Amino acid sequence: MKRYTRFSQRLILTLLVLVAAAVPALADSRYVVKGLTGEALDNVNAFLPMAPIGNGANNLQYQRKLIQRSTDALQAVGYYNAVITLDVIPDNDEWIIELTIEPGAPTHINTIDWSIEGEGAKESVFLQRLIKSPIKKGAVLNHDHYESLKNDIQTMALSLGYLDSHFDNPRVLVNTQKQTATVLLHFITGPRYYFGDIYYTDTPLSRDFIERISAIKKGDLFSSTQINQLYQDLVNSRYFQSVSLNPDLEARANGEVPVTIELTPRSRNLVSTGIGASTNLGPRVKVGWEKPWINRRGHRVNSAIEWSQALKAVSARYQIPLDRPLQEFFTLSTAWTASQFEDVDIVKQSIAIERQSIVGDQWTQTVFMRWDKEHSIVNGDRQTDNLYVPGGSWSKVKVRGSKATDWSLTRGVDVEFSSTVWGSDTDLAKVRGQFSASRMLTAPHYISFRGQIGRIVADDTADVPASMRFFTGGDQSVRGFKYNSIGPEDAFGNVSGGKNLIVGSTEYAYGFLPNWRSAWFVDIGNAFDEPTPMKMSLGTGLHWLTPIGTVRFELGYGFSEPEPPIRLHISFGMQL
Repeated sequence: MKRYTRFSQRLILTLLVLVAAAVPALADSRYVVKGLTGEALDNVNAFLPMAPIGNGANNLQYQRKLIQRSTDALQAVGYYNAVITLDVIPDNDEWIIELTIEPGAPTHINTIDWSIEGEGAKESVFLQRLIKSPIKKGAVLNHDHYESLKNDIQTMALSLGYLDSHFDNPRVLVNTQKQTATVLLHFITGPRYYFGDIYYTDTPLSRDFIERISAIKKGDLFSSTQINQLYQDLVNSRYFQSVSLNPDLEARANGEVPVTIELTPRSRNLVSTGIGASTNLGPRVKVGWEKPWINRRGHRVNSAIEWSQALKAVSARYQIPLDRPLQEFFTLSTAWTASQFEDVDIVKQSIAIERQSIVGDQWTQTVFMRWDKEHSIVNGDRQTDNLYVPGGSWSKVKVRGSKATDWSLTRGVDVEFSSTVWGSDTDLAKVRGQFSASRMLTAPHYISFRGQIGRIVADDTADVPASMRFFTGGDQSVRGFKYNSIGPEDAFGNVSGGKNLIVGSTEYAYGFLPNWRSAWFVDIGNAFDEPTPMKMSLGTGLHWLTPIGTVRFELGYGFSEPEPPIRLHISFGMQL
C-alpha cells in the first residue's frame, strides 16, 4: 500500500511537470491608451473591461468588445468620428494592449429645443436648472450632462407635486458629418397635486397633538420635501419608536393624494446608562430614567443620577409642549449637585421654570427663573447663598456634511442676574459667550477652534457664589494645567475663582487610519479679577473614534510658566 502511494505521488508530480512544460505561462495584460487627454481619456479608461489573462488579448471577440466599449465611451463625451487602432504587443512576461485613438472633432450642441407645458409651465425652478446646466448652445455634447439635466428636472417636478410629469420623447439627434447635435427636451408637468385625507394609526397621543407636530395638512400643496420634513419632525420628537409615511400615489384622484402615517410609540419607561472617564472628573457613571409621554398632550418627564469623583448630581425635569411642540415648551426642573476641585467644595440645590422656543434664524432661546440654595467652602471660607436668578440663553448649531467634523459651528450666550431687590442675598450680573467650530479641510486633515469669554459684574468676588465664579484649566480648556486650577488666588496661593474669563484653543488633527487621528493643539486662557497674563499650553494627542465616543490621549505642556507643568489628559466614553 505504501509503495502504491509513493508511485501515485511520483506519477502525479511527473504529469504536472509535463503539463507545465507543454502550456506556456499565463501572462498579465495591461492597457496603454494613446492620443487622448482629459475627460475623453478618463471616460475610455472607465469603460475598458478587465484586462484578460494570458493570450486572451488576441481573441477577436474580445477585441471587438474592446473597440465597441471605447467607441461608446468617446461618444458619451461628444466624439462620434474617432478612429481606433488596436495593437497587442508582447513584452517580456506581459501583453500590452495598446489603443491608439484619433478622437476627431467633438460634436457641439447646435440647437436646444426646450419647452414646458402644463400647470408648472411658470415654475421658475425648471428654467433656472436649464440655465445652470452645461447643456448649452455651442457646448461640446456630453450625454452624462444631458441625463443629469433630465433627472434633475423630473425630480424637481415630483418634489413640487407634479406627479404625472414626464418628458415627451426626449432625445439627442447627432449629425456625425457636421459634428452637431440637437437636444430635444419637451416636458409636460400635468396637474399639481395637494395633500388629501391624512390617516394616523392609533397612538397614546391625541390626534390634535400629533397634528401640531405635523408639517402637512389636508389642502397643502403635495411635496416630497414636506413628506421628508414631517418624517424628520416625528422622529426628532422622540415620542415614537418607528415612523412610516405612506403617500398612496395609486389612489390619487381629483388632484389629491391621501397619506397614511403609521406611528409606533416608544415604551412608557426608558432607562439609559453611560460610563466614561476623564482627568477632569475621574471615572463617571450616569443613569437616566425617562417617560417619553405621560398623557395625551405629550407631557414628558425625565431624571438622571450622575456620579464621579469631582461631581455628584441628581436632576429631574417635567416638560410641557406648547402650540408648536418641537419648538416651544415649558420645563419645570430641580437639581442637586455636589462638586469638588482644588480646595473648593460646593453643594447646590436648584428649582427652575423655563420657556424654550426657536426664534430668528433657528436660534434656540431659553428664558428662565431659577432659585439656588448654595453652601460652599472656598479655601476654608464657608459661604451660604440664597439667590433668585432670572436669565436667558441663546444658542445655535449648524452642521454640514455627513459628520459633524465635516463642518460645524456652535455659538451660544448666557445671561443671568441676581438682586437684593427681589430677595437674593447679593447683586450681580453674569454673561458668558462661547463658540466652537470644526472643519475637514481636505481628507484626512481637520482643524477646530473653540473659545469662551465671560464677565461677572459684582462689588466683590467674595459676594459671588462659588458655583458662578470662573475657573479654567483641564482637558476641556487649557490643557497642561489641572482641572479648574487657573484663577485668582488668595494670600496662600489657593485658587478662589474670578469675575472674568477668556479661553481659546486651536487644534489640528490628521486621520492616519479610518478611526484614528493624531492631534496638535495650542490653548490659551485665564480666569481673573484684574488684567493678568494669559496661561498658555501646547501639546499633542491621539484620538480614537469609537461607537461610544472618542477616546482621547492628550499631553499638554504649560509653556507660559517659569516651571512649565506637563499634564497627561485621558478621556473616553459618552459625554454625560
